[in-house]
Amino acid sequence: MQILVVEYLTAGGLIESSLPPSLLAEATMMLQAIVTDLVDCQQADIQILLDERLSFPELQHFREHVQVVPITHQHGFRTIWLDAIQYVDAVFIIAPESGGLLQTLCRDVERANTLLLNSSSVAVEMTASKIKTSQLLAEQSIAVIKTDLIDSIVDYSFPIVIKPDDGVGSEGIHILPDKASIERFKQTEQCTGLVKQPFLEGQAASLSVVFNGHQSRILSYNQQLIEPDQDLIRFCGTIVGEQTRFWHFYKSLVMQIAAIIPGLKGYVGIDVVETESGPVLLEINPRLTTSYAGLRQALSMNPAECILQCFTGQGVSGVSAKPEYHTPVRITIDHCHAH
Repeated sequence: MQILVVEYLTAGGLIESSLPPSLLAEATMMLQAIVTDLVDCQQADIQILLDERLSFPELQHFREHVQVVPITHQHGFRTIWLDAIQYVDAVFIIAPESGGLLQTLCRDVERANTLLLNSSSVAVEMTASKIKTSQLLAEQSIAVIKTDLIDSIVDYSFPIVIKPDDGVGSEGIHILPDKASIERFKQTEQCTGLVKQPFLEGQAASLSVVFNGHQSRILSYNQQLIEPDQDLIRFCGTIVGEQTRFWHFYKSLVMQIAAIIPGLKGYVGIDVVETESGPVLLEINPRLTTSYAGLRQALSMNPAECILQCFTGQGVSGVSAKPEYHTPVRITIDHCHAH
């Protein structure tokens, strides 16, 4: 099997603009982790698209199993991308949901009749919107954060959180303390596509999960490292493979999500806040997340094998017991100084 692995930022998705250093470090880390794991599965040869301004020395020892296709200013990302997906057996995409990007790339692969090693474009569209996710899960009595358009007439206690409806991570998140700060924000910022949520006190955490239709398996529970920065929130990394007293709750949660959104497939990240009254779901990320980079060490197994099982008819093992981790793995993002 030949698998095309595309991490949008490193694959030339921004070939016409500068590459943000902080995002580049995170992107490279995820790309290296998934390519290494896929090669070690010994089931496939890997092809990657790579921005011509970048090199990838970390994968030199996989030279015979990894083919690099350069993305140049002359040809651009989209032309080479649409051609490449026609000539491989499967495609694995790492890209943000913002602006419908991940959904578009997934739909491209579906239209090419090539195996997509991601959630369906329909599931991506549904989970990319924080409002749609909140409404859908609330209708099924799942504890999910209340989410409304910024201009909706809904009373919130303060502080409140303002963020893009389809934002990724801590991108564009603001914490506003009172009504006056909302009015100032509206006067100085572009508010189209923004939503508001209550600010929840508690431990920020995530789940690394694999889905296959109506089946699911939690790979790890991860503690998120968050730093306040004036009125902003910054994601500074994660501790992969921590223990949690809410394990049975999360087992039930992911099984419910699998039934509600059957198009979720492969690796999915789920963000939560653990409040005094219990965990509240924040969002569902239908793509690889930063936590993936620590999974192999934390689990002492190759997580890519679990991902591939979702697409090869082998199914996934049900979540029947609390996993036994070895040493939790800390993944730190360079632009922060979390302790």
